[in-house]
Amino acid sequence: MKKHPRKGGHHSRKQGPRSGKEASPSGKRAPRHPRASGELVVLYEDDAVLALNKPPKLLAVPTDHSDAPSALSLLTEELKLKRQRAFVVHRIDRYTSGILLFAKT
Repeated sequence: MKKHPRKGGHHSRKQGPRSGKEASPSGKRAPRHPRASGELVVLYEDDAVLALNKPPKLLAVPTDHSDAPSALSLLTEELKLKRQRAFVVHRIDRYTSGILLFAKT
């Protein structure tokens, strides 16, 4: 597969020496190793977004008339302790594993 160079623009940033960690626009660095949070594994978090690895069989968002846990409900409970909120950017099927992105602002 041919790799295409990234185009510049308002999202591009100057890159200095590589230290193994990428800086986010807020200045925070992505963790090297994912951290577990209950049933969720947080892959990246900064002031604006949070990415987590959703395991199969876990709902991405709660359903009506169900007490089954979801990625959103578990994340919401964790973020309440920090006085933060999570907003759904997209969702994936219950039986699918993958990365979910949540907005915090």
